Amino acid sequence: MIISDVVYEALKSLENVYQSTYQKDLDVTYVVFNEVAEYPEFYSDGSVEGTGHDLELHILGKVETDVHHYKDEIKSKLISAGFDWKGNANEFIQEIEYFHIQLNFYYLEENEEL
Repeated sequence: MIISDVVYEALKSLENVYQSTYQKDLDVTYVVFNEVAEYPEFYSDGSVEGTGHDLELHILGKVETDVHHYKDEIKSKLISAGFDWKGNANEFIQEIEYFHIQLNFYYLEENEEL
């Protein structure tokens, strides 16, 4: 499984979603995401349950209400797709006059049973 495919599928109804691409020249609200870590998840008996994926999504835009609308939509769509929301941070980036929200998610890719 490629985790970016799961993210793209969950967010397919949103415009301007990119993987690991900073689009500072855009005058629209957009999302960039990347996988921060991938690691084995273990059952209590030491066997591998699956693969854990930590993701960051960054929403950037010039209109604060649009950025917050995207945040709400992303949270809802990714949670429905099986992601766990781990929190977010908000800021205004003065240098480029963009509102920025960083969302953190976790996804467990379970091992398929043979």
